[in-house]
Amino acid sequence: MQRKRMAASFFFATCLATPLLAQTKPAPVIEPASTCSSTYTTGAGLTYLSFCITSTGNIMQLQNPSGHYFISSEGYALCSSYDPNNLAPLPVAYDAAYFESDWGAPTITQPNGPNTFPLTIVRVSTGGFSLKQTFSRDTSEDDITITMTLANQSGSTGYNVRLDRYLDADADNTTSNIYGRSADNIYSYVDGGSGIMMGDITRAVSHSTAVHTYGTWVRNTCNQPSIATPTPYQDGVGRISYLFGTMKNAASKTVKVVLRRW
Repeated sequence: MQRKRMAASFFFATCLATPLLAQTKPAPVIEPASTCSSTYTTGAGLTYLSFCITSTGNIMQLQNPSGHYFISSEGYALCSSYDPNNLAPLPVAYDAAYFESDWGAPTITQPNGPNTFPLTIVRVSTGGFSLKQTFSRDTSEDDITITMTLANQSGSTGYNVRLDRYLDADADNTTSNIYGRSADNIYSYVDGGSGIMMGDITRAVSHSTAVHTYGTWVRNTCNQPSIATPTPYQDGVGRISYLFGTMKNAASKTVKVVLRRW
Protein backbone atom coordinates (compact mmCIF):
# COMPACT_ATOMS: atom_id res chain seq x y z
CA MET A 1 0.00 0.00 0.00
CA GLN A 2 2.95 2.35 0.55
CA ARG A 3 3.82 2.04 -3.13
CA LYS A 4 0.24 2.93 -4.00
CA ARG A 5 0.26 6.02 -1.82
CA MET A 6 3.55 7.21 -3.33
CA ALA A 7 2.23 6.58 -6.84
CA ALA A 8 -0.99 8.42 -6.06
CA SER A 9 0.99 11.44 -4.85
CA PHE A 10 2.90 11.45 -8.12
CA PHE A 11 -0.38 11.24 -10.01
CA PHE A 12 -1.83 14.32 -8.40
CA ALA A 13 1.34 16.22 -9.22
CA THR A 14 0.57 15.72 -12.90
CA CYS A 15 -2.35 16.71 -15.07
CA LEU A 16 -5.36 14.44 -14.52
CA ALA A 17 -6.17 14.45 -18.21
CA THR A 18 -2.73 13.07 -19.13
CA PRO A 19 -2.19 9.30 -19.40
CA LEU A 20 -0.13 8.02 -16.50
CA LEU A 21 3.31 6.60 -17.20
CA ALA A 22 3.05 7.44 -20.89
CA GLN A 23 6.14 5.49 -21.94
CA THR A 24 7.22 1.92 -22.47
CA LYS A 25 7.61 0.16 -19.14
CA PRO A 26 10.48 -2.17 -18.34
CA ALA A 27 10.33 -5.92 -18.80
CA PRO A 28 7.98 -7.82 -16.44
CA VAL A 29 9.25 -8.37 -12.92
CA ILE A 30 8.04 -10.63 -10.15
CA GLU A 31 6.33 -8.40 -7.62
CA PRO A 32 7.34 -8.71 -3.95
CA ALA A 33 5.23 -10.82 -1.63
CA SER A 34 4.17 -7.64 0.19
CA THR A 35 2.03 -6.80 -2.84
CA CYS A 36 -0.26 -9.71 -2.05
CA SER A 37 -2.98 -10.07 0.53
CA SER A 38 -4.05 -13.60 -0.44
CA THR A 39 -2.09 -16.11 -2.52
CA TYR A 40 -3.51 -19.20 -4.24
CA THR A 41 -1.62 -22.10 -5.77
CA THR A 42 -2.89 -25.34 -7.22
CA GLY A 43 -1.77 -28.08 -9.59
CA ALA A 44 1.67 -29.03 -10.89
CA GLY A 45 3.48 -29.03 -14.21
CA LEU A 46 1.24 -27.82 -17.02
CA THR A 47 -1.72 -27.50 -14.64
CA TYR A 48 0.14 -25.30 -12.15
CA LEU A 49 -1.88 -22.16 -11.42
CA SER A 50 -0.74 -19.49 -8.98
CA PHE A 51 -1.88 -15.91 -8.43
CA CYS A 52 -2.43 -13.43 -5.67
CA ILE A 53 -5.04 -10.80 -4.86
CA THR A 54 -4.18 -7.48 -3.26
CA SER A 55 -6.11 -6.10 -0.31
CA THR A 56 -7.93 -3.76 -2.70
CA GLY A 57 -8.92 -6.43 -5.22
CA ASN A 58 -6.25 -6.50 -7.92
CA ILE A 59 -5.17 -9.83 -9.39
CA MET A 60 -1.38 -10.06 -9.62
CA GLN A 61 1.47 -12.53 -10.22
CA LEU A 62 -0.60 -14.92 -12.34
CA GLN A 63 1.45 -17.97 -13.34
CA ASN A 64 0.20 -20.85 -15.49
CA PRO A 65 2.33 -23.00 -15.59
CA SER A 66 5.09 -22.15 -13.13
CA GLY A 67 7.41 -19.38 -14.30
CA HIS A 68 5.04 -18.18 -17.06
CA TYR A 69 3.71 -14.77 -15.98
CA PHE A 70 0.77 -13.03 -17.63
CA ILE A 71 -0.19 -9.88 -15.71
CA SER A 72 1.70 -6.65 -15.06
CA SER A 73 -1.29 -5.03 -13.32
CA GLU A 74 -5.08 -5.35 -13.21
CA GLY A 75 -7.85 -3.18 -11.83
CA TYR A 76 -11.07 -1.22 -12.14
CA ALA A 77 -12.59 2.24 -12.57
CA LEU A 78 -15.97 3.74 -11.64
CA CYS A 79 -17.49 6.80 -13.35
CA SER A 80 -20.78 8.59 -12.63
CA SER A 81 -22.43 12.02 -12.61
CA TYR A 82 -24.73 14.12 -10.45
CA ASP A 83 -26.89 15.06 -13.43
CA PRO A 84 -28.24 13.26 -16.52
CA ASN A 85 -26.38 15.57 -18.92
CA ASN A 86 -23.03 14.59 -17.39
CA LEU A 87 -22.25 18.25 -16.63
CA ALA A 88 -21.28 17.47 -13.03
CA PRO A 89 -19.28 14.24 -13.14
CA LEU A 90 -17.99 12.80 -9.90
CA PRO A 91 -14.26 12.17 -9.56
CA VAL A 92 -13.32 8.86 -11.17
CA ALA A 93 -12.71 6.23 -8.50
CA TYR A 94 -10.12 3.83 -9.81
CA ASP A 95 -7.50 1.31 -8.71
CA ALA A 96 -4.87 0.06 -11.14
CA ALA A 97 -2.75 -1.73 -8.52
CA TYR A 98 0.01 0.89 -8.24
CA PHE A 99 -2.18 3.93 -8.82
CA GLU A 100 -5.51 4.60 -7.15
CA SER A 101 -7.83 7.44 -6.16
CA ASP A 102 -11.23 8.17 -4.59
CA TRP A 103 -11.79 4.82 -2.90
CA GLY A 104 -12.06 4.28 0.83
CA ALA A 105 -10.17 1.61 2.74
CA PRO A 106 -11.21 -1.94 1.85
CA THR A 107 -13.28 -4.25 4.03
CA ILE A 108 -12.12 -7.85 3.57
CA THR A 109 -14.26 -10.89 4.39
CA GLN A 110 -12.47 -14.26 4.34
CA PRO A 111 -14.29 -16.59 6.77
CA ASN A 112 -12.02 -19.60 6.20
CA GLY A 113 -8.82 -17.73 6.94
CA PRO A 114 -5.90 -16.39 4.88
CA ASN A 115 -5.36 -17.63 1.32
CA THR A 116 -8.78 -19.30 1.09
CA PHE A 117 -12.06 -18.80 -0.67
CA PRO A 118 -14.60 -17.29 -0.46
CA LEU A 119 -12.91 -13.88 -0.58
CA THR A 120 -14.95 -10.67 -0.68
CA ILE A 121 -13.52 -7.15 -0.81
CA VAL A 122 -15.80 -4.11 -0.42
CA ARG A 123 -14.82 -0.52 -1.12
CA VAL A 124 -16.87 2.69 -1.08
CA SER A 125 -16.09 5.57 -3.44
CA THR A 126 -16.06 9.21 -2.39
CA GLY A 127 -19.22 9.55 -4.51
CA GLY A 128 -21.09 7.07 -2.31
CA PHE A 129 -21.01 3.93 -4.45
CA SER A 130 -20.17 0.59 -2.86
CA LEU A 131 -18.22 -1.93 -4.95
CA LYS A 132 -18.25 -5.52 -3.71
CA GLN A 133 -15.75 -7.83 -5.42
CA THR A 134 -16.10 -11.56 -4.85
CA PHE A 135 -13.35 -13.84 -6.16
CA SER A 136 -13.54 -17.53 -7.03
CA ARG A 137 -11.33 -20.06 -8.81
CA ASP A 138 -12.09 -23.05 -11.02
CA THR A 139 -9.22 -25.51 -10.66
CA SER A 140 -10.46 -27.73 -13.48
CA GLU A 141 -10.64 -24.86 -15.98
CA ASP A 142 -7.70 -22.90 -14.51
CA ASP A 143 -9.66 -19.67 -14.49
CA ILE A 144 -10.58 -16.89 -12.06
CA THR A 145 -14.01 -15.27 -11.81
CA ILE A 146 -14.57 -11.80 -10.37
CA THR A 147 -18.15 -10.97 -9.43
CA MET A 148 -18.62 -7.21 -9.07
CA THR A 149 -21.73 -5.75 -7.42
CA LEU A 150 -22.07 -1.99 -7.54
CA ALA A 151 -24.60 -0.37 -5.18
CA ASN A 152 -25.62 3.28 -5.02
CA GLN A 153 -25.41 4.36 -1.38
CA SER A 154 -25.07 8.08 -2.09
CA GLY A 155 -28.60 9.08 -1.08
CA SER A 156 -29.36 10.44 -4.56
CA THR A 157 -29.65 9.23 -8.15
CA GLY A 158 -26.46 8.54 -10.08
CA TYR A 159 -26.35 9.11 -13.83
CA ASN A 160 -24.16 7.78 -16.64
CA VAL A 161 -22.78 5.15 -14.29
CA ARG A 162 -20.03 2.97 -15.74
CA LEU A 163 -17.81 0.29 -14.23
CA ASP A 164 -14.67 -0.76 -16.11
CA ARG A 165 -12.27 -3.65 -15.55
CA TYR A 166 -8.87 -3.42 -17.22
CA LEU A 167 -5.87 -5.66 -17.70
CA ASP A 168 -2.27 -4.67 -18.37
CA ALA A 169 -1.16 -8.03 -19.73
CA ASP A 170 2.40 -9.18 -20.32
CA ALA A 171 1.63 -12.65 -21.62
CA ASP A 172 4.40 -15.20 -21.96
CA ASN A 173 6.81 -13.11 -19.83
CA THR A 174 7.08 -10.28 -22.34
CA THR A 175 5.64 -6.78 -22.68
CA SER A 176 5.36 -7.26 -26.46
CA ASN A 177 2.01 -8.94 -27.20
CA ILE A 178 -0.57 -9.04 -29.97
CA TYR A 179 -3.90 -7.65 -28.69
CA GLY A 180 -7.38 -8.35 -30.01
CA ARG A 181 -10.97 -8.14 -28.89
CA SER A 182 -14.48 -9.39 -29.56
CA ALA A 183 -17.76 -7.95 -28.35
CA ASP A 184 -17.30 -9.74 -25.01
CA ASN A 185 -13.56 -10.37 -24.58
CA ILE A 186 -10.10 -8.87 -24.82
CA TYR A 187 -7.04 -11.05 -25.31
CA SER A 188 -3.28 -10.68 -25.37
CA TYR A 189 -0.89 -13.30 -26.70
CA VAL A 190 2.39 -14.25 -28.32
CA ASP A 191 1.94 -16.00 -31.66
CA GLY A 192 2.79 -19.65 -31.19
CA GLY A 193 3.17 -19.07 -27.46
CA SER A 194 0.75 -18.28 -24.66
CA GLY A 195 -1.88 -15.64 -24.01
CA ILE A 196 -4.45 -14.40 -21.52
CA MET A 197 -8.11 -13.46 -21.96
CA MET A 198 -10.45 -11.33 -19.88
CA GLY A 199 -14.10 -11.84 -20.77
CA ASP A 200 -17.61 -10.84 -19.78
CA ILE A 201 -19.80 -13.73 -18.62
CA THR A 202 -22.78 -11.62 -17.58
CA ARG A 203 -24.20 -10.99 -21.07
CA ALA A 204 -27.31 -9.17 -19.75
CA VAL A 205 -25.60 -5.82 -19.02
CA SER A 206 -24.61 -3.50 -21.88
CA HIS A 207 -20.84 -3.46 -22.31
CA SER A 208 -18.04 -2.68 -24.73
CA THR A 209 -14.42 -3.77 -25.11
CA ALA A 210 -11.32 -1.74 -25.94
CA VAL A 211 -7.57 -2.03 -26.39
CA HIS A 212 -5.01 0.74 -25.78
CA THR A 213 -1.28 1.12 -26.10
CA TYR A 214 0.31 1.24 -22.67
CA GLY A 215 1.44 4.82 -23.27
CA THR A 216 -2.08 6.08 -24.09
CA TRP A 217 -3.95 4.07 -21.46
CA VAL A 218 -5.89 6.41 -19.14
CA ARG A 219 -6.53 4.71 -15.82
CA ASN A 220 -8.76 7.46 -14.43
CA THR A 221 -11.48 7.21 -17.07
CA CYS A 222 -14.19 4.82 -18.26
CA ASN A 223 -15.06 3.64 -21.76
CA GLN A 224 -11.80 4.87 -23.29
CA PRO A 225 -12.00 4.43 -27.09
CA SER A 226 -10.16 1.48 -28.60
CA ILE A 227 -7.34 1.51 -31.08
CA ALA A 228 -7.66 -0.71 -34.15
CA THR A 229 -7.43 -4.42 -33.47
CA PRO A 230 -5.86 -6.88 -33.84
CA THR A 231 -2.70 -4.97 -33.08
CA PRO A 232 0.88 -5.59 -34.08
CA TYR A 233 3.18 -6.62 -31.26
CA GLN A 234 2.98 -3.89 -28.63
CA ASP A 235 2.91 -3.11 -24.93
CA GLY A 236 -0.84 -2.81 -24.41
CA VAL A 237 -3.85 -2.81 -22.11
CA GLY A 238 -7.38 -4.16 -22.58
CA ARG A 239 -10.62 -3.22 -20.86
CA ILE A 240 -14.29 -4.10 -20.58
CA SER A 241 -16.65 -1.19 -19.84
CA TYR A 242 -20.11 -1.83 -18.37
CA LEU A 243 -22.83 0.78 -18.85
CA PHE A 244 -25.21 0.81 -15.87
CA GLY A 245 -26.77 4.15 -16.85
CA THR A 246 -29.11 5.68 -14.28
CA MET A 247 -28.97 4.15 -10.81
CA LYS A 248 -31.39 5.36 -8.17
CA ASN A 249 -30.37 5.43 -4.53
CA ALA A 250 -30.16 1.88 -3.10
CA ALA A 251 -30.10 0.34 -6.60
CA SER A 252 -27.47 -2.27 -7.38
CA LYS A 253 -26.09 -4.04 -10.46
CA THR A 254 -23.94 -7.18 -10.75
CA VAL A 255 -21.54 -8.23 -13.50
CA LYS A 256 -18.97 -11.01 -13.82
CA VAL A 257 -15.65 -11.22 -15.63
CA VAL A 258 -13.38 -14.22 -16.06
CA LEU A 259 -9.61 -14.40 -16.50
CA ARG A 260 -8.06 -17.42 -18.13
CA ARG A 261 -5.06 -18.53 -20.14
CA TRP A 262 -5.77 -18.17 -23.87
